[in-house]
Amino acid sequence: RKWIAKAESASPEIKADIISMLGRRGCSLASDYIVKSLDSNLADVRTEAVIALAKIEGQNAIDPLIRHMSLGRDLDETKEVLLQMIDKEHLSPIADRLEGSSGETKAAYIDIIAAKAGTQYFDEIMASTSSKDTVEKTAAFKALKSVSAYENIDVLIQLVLSVSDANEIAETQMAIIAAAKGVDEEQKAEGKVLTAFSSTDKKERIIIIL
Repeated sequence: RKWIAKAESASPEIKADIISMLGRRGCSLASDYIVKSLDSNLADVRTEAVIALAKIEGQNAIDPLIRHMSLGRDLDETKEVLLQMIDKEHLSPIADRLEGSSGETKAAYIDIIAAKAGTQYFDEIMASTSSKDTVEKTAAFKALKSVSAYENIDVLIQLVLSVSDANEIAETQMAIIAAAKGVDEEQKAEGKVLTAFSSTDKKERIIIIL
């Protein structure tokens, strides 16, 4: 408790150092103070609070850290911490935030889902490929290759033939390659990719996939 009291009156640099130390020690008595420190006006203090809370509370830190992300603060730092704590089967707290978020915050959520190969959220990621927000849209296209399964290949083929941006075409092509990998049906003439190649006038977009 003396360190918490000292932190409250300390300079920003010392305060950040104390929070870091409390996290390394796993001081559970400091949890409330560290959660409070997430609202600090000082980025260094908030960053150390994000890291310390995860060390002290473990899985119990996930919800408050996601709430912190929802404020649009410390997105990269919080994302990196959450990536160490969440696996593919426990992405729902992140996915649940997609609909009510936008811009860089939504992009950060998308990055987490992609990093954990959250194929169960393909539809939600796909929806963001038509976003008017450039950051969000770019994150969604980059995520496609990590969240696509063969069941999504028809949608992906339609997408690669409809977009015009070169980067979006390339990202969608990589998603199709990932989705079709190891699928025996795609080695046959009636495979969906070959069928699309035969029927489109944009063959250059498909041939690179074959």
